Amino acid sequence: MKSDRAEPTLEDLFATPEVQREILASVPGGVVVVSSSGAVLHANAEATRLLGFAYDELTQRYVSDWSPQTCWEDGSPCAAEDYPVTRCLVTGERQGPVTIGVHQPEGELLWAVFNATPLRAPGSEQVLGAAVTFFDVTSRRRVEDELRASQERFGQLVERVEETILIADRDHRVQYINRVAVGYSLEQVLGTRLEEHIPPEYREVSHQAVEGAFAGEESTTLVEATNGRSYATQVMPFERGADEIRSVLLITSDVTEQRRTEAQRRQLAVDLAAKVEGMSLLAGGVAHDFNNLLTGILCNVELGLREAGAGSHLALCLQDARSAANHAAELTRQLLAYSGRGSIEVARYHLGQLVQGMSRLLKAQASRKAELEFELADDLPPVRADPTQLRQVVLNLIGNASDALGDEPGRILLGTGLGTREEVVANASHPLEGEIPAELVVLEVRDDGCGMSPEVLRRMFDPFFSTKQGSRGLGMAGVLGIVRSHGGAIAVESEPGQGTRVRVFFPASPGPTVDLSGSLSSEPTPEGSGQARVLLVDDEDAARKALARALRASGYEVHECGGGREALERFEEEGARFDLVISDLVMPDLDGVQLLSELGRRSEVPLILVTAYGAGLEVPPNLQARLSAVVYKPFTLAELLERVATSLEGR
Repeated sequence: MKSDRAEPTLEDLFATPEVQREILASVPGGVVVVSSSGAVLHANAEATRLLGFAYDELTQRYVSDWSPQTCWEDGSPCAAEDYPVTRCLVTGERQGPVTIGVHQPEGELLWAVFNATPLRAPGSEQVLGAAVTFFDVTSRRRVEDELRASQERFGQLVERVEETILIADRDHRVQYINRVAVGYSLEQVLGTRLEEHIPPEYREVSHQAVEGAFAGEESTTLVEATNGRSYATQVMPFERGADEIRSVLLITSDVTEQRRTEAQRRQLAVDLAAKVEGMSLLAGGVAHDFNNLLTGILCNVELGLREAGAGSHLALCLQDARSAANHAAELTRQLLAYSGRGSIEVARYHLGQLVQGMSRLLKAQASRKAELEFELADDLPPVRADPTQLRQVVLNLIGNASDALGDEPGRILLGTGLGTREEVVANASHPLEGEIPAELVVLEVRDDGCGMSPEVLRRMFDPFFSTKQGSRGLGMAGVLGIVRSHGGAIAVESEPGQGTRVRVFFPASPGPTVDLSGSLSSEPTPEGSGQARVLLVDDEDAARKALARALRASGYEVHECGGGREALERFEEEGARFDLVISDLVMPDLDGVQLLSELGRRSEVPLILVTAYGAGLEVPPNLQARLSAVVYKPFTLAELLERVATSLEGR
């Protein structure tokens, strides 16, 4: 049996209080119903949250109760009569949207957008109340405030930078500029085309740069202004749309001082290169002259050793003199390498053998009250190094240790041994660059002198820093440079009153070694044939006389000439008498290569060239066959006589 009761319609459901409450509860914003007197009759859950009151509290309040708690966006108080709901009740018209800040009871300020709609009875114009809706915009407002503050900070920053910052659109019109030239206002510049502000001769290149930026490229243009200033403009894409670049950014900097500084730097580089070249020439000249002097010294010393009895006091003194002269010769080789006329001699050496060979020199350098002890380990692997530079390291370290003792008696220990990776990692103040080798050889110098403070220890390798009166402060800086150039590391331990310990780590380099002991011992000197006649040519009297004395002592008949032209005239007169010509390379009137060429046209007599410059002598190919040998000053007497004997073979 069917019921006569009609099914409820949607309109019927909407009219029920339960459905109305459900709808209000589901609204994402706050909803408040107010009577014509301003009393709050109903509110949804979001309204109670935003206004900060429970439902029962809220429905006991009037609109005017919020007057002390509300404010406008500028922070000024917002009176109840200015609320949208108040105006709505008075005018009977919809009001809003209006943004108002509401202080909740606990003090938090929330921002909301309010709207008010009048409520009337059906068929009546009488306003019975109003429906107020409002949406929380606190988060949006906070973001807007932060964005506004950020824009203000950016504006202040951009206005304060020295560069001119400009944004241009696709029509090359100015959209933004942070500063304008004197005599212009911002309004006069905005909207104008870029070329209006660019000198005519630079407009085309600037136009291309801007078009390139719209194509995604970055570039820099340089403008030389009529006021003598230089301006560099970086042009780059700025605002990008979905399929095109909408605007470009131009940053213009005054680079006048920078360009002036760069020009000065380039001129300084040219001047420095000229000075370096001058110093190189000076170094080469000094090395040349020293080598001539050392040649005379070494030849005379070796002649003296022939006369001195083996093991005599005189022989020991002469051996020490020869050792010092050999060290001096190594220094001149470094000078020649610096000047570009020689090369550093890098090979494998035994560190202990090098130190042992310096023992007399080191004892002479150390303080008289210092007790110098050697602890040189046996069977150490060799190191790949330049011996002259290694000797410089040793001399500097021993010199510093001796200075640390001052006038007080003390002990200096010089030792060699093996090192480990762990020691380098834990102690090296200037570690090895790159991977640390597994096998290391250590040179150690330890003293019980005055020690160093932490500040001195920290600065001991700085160029021009020294605690010694009159020192140039380059010793330890040079040591560090040498050690680094050999791939080594340095560890220094020192405390005031506790002495100093310096350890230098070198990578081991197994392989064949150069025997350093031979250069310090007497060498057998070949005797001359007693029959060969030698024409000796050198403009340096000391070197020539020493060589002549040595050759005569070895049995040769020697005829001396002080220059190339004199030698050529002598050869013209009695050339057939000579079996060998020994000539210096550098002479003022006719040098050794020119003399070789002239003699080659007249005779087949062999010629030995002697030079005080380093390796790298260039002899024309057509003369090389005529050249018997080249000997570099300073040389040992044995080396010279060996070359002479070889040149005379078969004559």
